[in-house]
Parts: sequence; C-alpha cells; structure tokens
Amino acid sequence: MAALGNDRRMPKYTVMIFTRAQEGSEAEFDQWYEDTHVDDVLATAPGWTSGQRFNLVHQAGVEMPSPHLALYEAEGESPQAVLRTLNETRKGRVISETMDASEFAMWVFDEAGQRHTLDV
Repeated sequence: MAALGNDRRMPKYTVMIFTRAQEGSEAEFDQWYEDTHVDDVLATAPGWTSGQRFNLVHQAGVEMPSPHLALYEAEGESPQAVLRTLNETRKGRVISETMDASEFAMWVFDEAGQRHTLDV
C-alpha cells in the first residue's frame, strides 16, 4: 500500500482463524465468540480493526479444518507483527473452555489486488 505524504500507513492483512467448539458446547461457544471474544480482540490488540464470524454451511473440494471461521482485518509492520500483537495481548482476554484448542488454525493474508464490486 502506498503512503500518502507523511502519512505512513501500515500494511493491511486479513487473518483467518478456524475454530471448533468442544463437543456438546456449541451454543455456549457461539455466544462467547460472538458476544465477548471478537470485541475483546478488537479492544485489546492494537491494529486489529474489524472482525466477523462465519459458520460453514456447505463444502466442496478440500475439507475445511473446522466449521467456524473468524475473519479479522489487522494492520501491522508485517504478518509476524500482527500475530505477535495478538499473542502478546492474549492475557487481556477471556478464552472460553468451550473452544477445542486442538482444532485451532490461523492464516494471515496480505492484499494481492483491489477490491472488486458489482456496480448495479
């Protein structure tokens, strides 16, 4: 991303986090993630600017690792800095026991092109 004048913008990243609830804890997991966790991440991790959750409803091809996806937008000097910020601020967040940590996966992507929209 190009800087404008003296305004040095940090690169933007999309962080994909796949999670799974402990068996029998789906409702509690969903409530914690939606009503607490996403906002906690945004409030405690500088540079993390937005987050939204998704549930897998259909798949074809390669099997998804987990049925729950959270997409976050984050800014930082590098992908490693973005993840370091998340990890360093973890102690400021409540992590629910309803999350199955054995099924956790995370990927960081940078922008490879412009956002395209349909003009109607």
